[in-house]
Amino acid sequence: MKKLLFLHIVIFSFSISVFSQTLNETYAHSKALYSNGDYEEAISELRRVFFFAENKDPQTCKLLGDCYRRVLVPDKSLYYYELAFDLFTSDSAKLEMKFQIISLHLQFDQPNYALTQIYSLPDSLSSKYVQQKNFYEALVYYRLKDFNSSKTALLAALNNEDNNLEESIDSLYEKAAKNDDFNVYLPMMLSIIPGLGQLYLGEYKAALNSFLLTGSFAVIYVYSIGNLSILDAVLMVMPWFHRYYQGGLLQAKTLAIKKKENKDIELYNALIDIYASELSFQPE
Repeated sequence: MKKLLFLHIVIFSFSISVFSQTLNETYAHSKALYSNGDYEEAISELRRVFFFAENKDPQTCKLLGDCYRRVLVPDKSLYYYELAFDLFTSDSAKLEMKFQIISLHLQFDQPNYALTQIYSLPDSLSSKYVQQKNFYEALVYYRLKDFNSSKTALLAALNNEDNNLEESIDSLYEKAAKNDDFNVYLPMMLSIIPGLGQLYLGEYKAALNSFLLTGSFAVIYVYSIGNLSILDAVLMVMPWFHRYYQGGLLQAKTLAIKKKENKDIELYNALIDIYASELSFQPE
């Protein structure tokens, strides 16, 4: 009986050891998959590790969060990031996870949530983390269109007295404010004259296309009145004229919105580039 019990204990211990080794191998393989960009496959293996592990590992949770972030599933990414934050025991690891969460909110255009996370940071931070906090504040306030606060936070993060750099930053925020004030309805109103709104935006091909199409139907309309009748012109030509005339107005507005958004992204990335070039830091 004692021999049989001993045999069961040995077999059970061996099974646990093999199972644990298998989980470690699976985790290592999932890290390799992540490095190779196979995020979906990495998620599948990491979920297996997460489910079967007796003690939840914060690194597993963090990597799961990273994977979901890569495949653009922010809710699940946030879930595992917050779980990793709770599981980490060291203050530095918790802070790193907090900044990951802030970065995640910024990536998915949730600046108010990011600001809430910034406010929850400890009052006492090392100079390294104060610098990161100021930088992320600059990004958050930029997204919230509070350019003065963003500029103040960026200058605090850089802590650089280089006049040329400060002039570059001033220029960037002036452009950002000007772009934010840009009225996307102005090109639409200018397009009362077909093509003028597109021309104002520098979209020369679209301007020419709108002018020629609308102008052609205007000429046909006038020709139809003179050679057929007003009723024929209204019934046969006016619907086409109206379609392309209205289309030109809407196109001008759409192009203006797109141009404004692209400029905003360009300036936002320029802000990040300034910080990265000065401090050799690249945010997630």
